Amino acid sequence: MITLIVTGHIQFASAMQSVVNAIVGESERTAWINFAEGDTRERLAENVRQVIAGVPDGAGILLLTDVPSGTPFQIALTLGMERADIAVVTGTNVSMITEALFERENMATADELAEHVVDAGQQAVGKYRL
Repeated sequence: MITLIVTGHIQFASAMQSVVNAIVGESERTAWINFAEGDTRERLAENVRQVIAGVPDGAGILLLTDVPSGTPFQIALTLGMERADIAVVTGTNVSMITEALFERENMATADELAEHVVDAGQQAVGKYRL
């Protein structure tokens, strides 16, 4: 099963965890890592590395970050280059995370899951005229 790592600024990860757990319940092989005020890049990288170290090579890891260009995204890209089975997605919303949790056992690779959740996230964003 592909491991999910959700990370972002301040309380992004823990806020997403609260919402997602309310929708689908708690999930195994899912890590929620905040980049809290006062944390360093090095500390965030180490927290993410610790999760990655516990995942066997080839099992797949999907790193989901809050915004492009931010420190969590930069760390995810850097660590993603260290293993071929890591995919990185940014602009994460609740629909993307729930879809990843529902579909990760049906996907062969983290890249395949990443493509799927990006599509799901885009479909969840819309403007409605009332």
